[in-house]
Amino acid sequence: MSAGGRLLGCGLLVTIFLVACTGSGSEGPPDPDDPANGTSDAAPNVLIIVTDDQRAEGTLDVMPTLRRLFEEEGTSFTNAVATTPLCCPSRAGIFTGQYSHNHGVTRNNKGPEMDERSALPHYLQEAGYRTALVGKYLQGILGIKRPPNFDDFTISGGLKYYERPTNVDGKQRIIARHATDFMGDMAARYIRRFEERDDQPWFLYVAPNAPHKPFEPETKYAEAEVPAFEPDEAALETDVSDKPPYVTDTDFTLGEPQTVWTQQLRLLMSVDDLVGKIFRAIEAGDEENTLAFYMSDNGLMLGEHGLFAKRVPYHQSVAIPLLARWPDHIEAGAEDDRMVANIDLAPTIMGAAGIEPSAEFPIDGRSLLSDARRDRILLEEYENTVHGLPDWASILSNSYQFTEYYEKGTGDLMYREYYDLESDPFALENLLGDDDPDNDPDLQSLGEDLDAIRSCVGAECP
Repeated sequence: MSAGGRLLGCGLLVTIFLVACTGSGSEGPPDPDDPANGTSDAAPNVLIIVTDDQRAEGTLDVMPTLRRLFEEEGTSFTNAVATTPLCCPSRAGIFTGQYSHNHGVTRNNKGPEMDERSALPHYLQEAGYRTALVGKYLQGILGIKRPPNFDDFTISGGLKYYERPTNVDGKQRIIARHATDFMGDMAARYIRRFEERDDQPWFLYVAPNAPHKPFEPETKYAEAEVPAFEPDEAALETDVSDKPPYVTDTDFTLGEPQTVWTQQLRLLMSVDDLVGKIFRAIEAGDEENTLAFYMSDNGLMLGEHGLFAKRVPYHQSVAIPLLARWPDHIEAGAEDDRMVANIDLAPTIMGAAGIEPSAEFPIDGRSLLSDARRDRILLEEYENTVHGLPDWASILSNSYQFTEYYEKGTGDLMYREYYDLESDPFALENLLGDDDPDNDPDLQSLGEDLDAIRSCVGAECP
């Protein structure tokens, strides 16, 4: 692989999505005296922190505060994925608990396709929660306005880290200092505001744009020493002739992976500071009854199979860090190797809060607080806007990955991949691209399974 590699799909955030909403499918916070709720506690406060383009492997090494709070005092989900590895579709999946073929947000400018009545902020607000948003929401409508179902908000457009246009509770401002630093202060301020009404549970969604490009770390971290990037076998692959045409033919280029890696880690140092600010505010209030999550919206390939990309089905694109903590409810210092996903947060939170989702909006995900274990999961990406990148759907299990690529517009099958992940964990040998029919899997069975789950709804989904 050349040092330049190839670049696919780091789209700009240029809009914030806003629509009005009505209706409710909630039943309110759980009765603390009802044993059927499985807990004697009041409805928990809920915190979600979502970074942008953070890889799963190695990126937490520069985040000691996060690791103490979430690894040592919570559970790390070591086999987590974003079912659609792209910002807006993934975030809609977090809010709704649905695959993108159900929530409708299939690309970055389609935020309005998500019905706000199906989303966590709506359910929680209707259940009596005070809700707040800090950072990036969904893309799709020009301008920065009041987001629906949030009582307090600090939202901003664009991707730059300095001189960032921001709307703070309805007032337009230009924030001169580093955006991540400012977001940490605003998140802590909202928590202190929440705790003035200690009888009301709260929901806070914090979404810094770090470590997404452009790579503008805080001045104090601009020259910070970070671990070197260590390419794995997928990044060292030289023969990609068995891969789809977008891998073999694309001419997008980027600098060496070490440069991107270094700058992303420096940006994540500021995110670690943000986490510290938030939890200092929480510790002064109701830490014991706060259900908290840390995750990324998607991964990012740094030269694996010659790609610099999200939007694609390969491991480094879909794998995400996902950690959770809730004292006395989620095990501390644990690792959970189940196959889990961004779509599992909504059912987890609604279950903890005693909220029943509306039958109008079936939930595809599964509660992380249950003992549910998948044997496979669906990955999907439709309406791709990157030149040369087809639409695709993929079945991922612990033992194999099967992917189909489709012609844009017609949906005609273009190409297939199958990797035996037990013998080939780095996806180096596509068994459907090696001209050896003897090692091919049962394509009829796999194709029928993929066809079925591409349109699954609710409990029928993997």
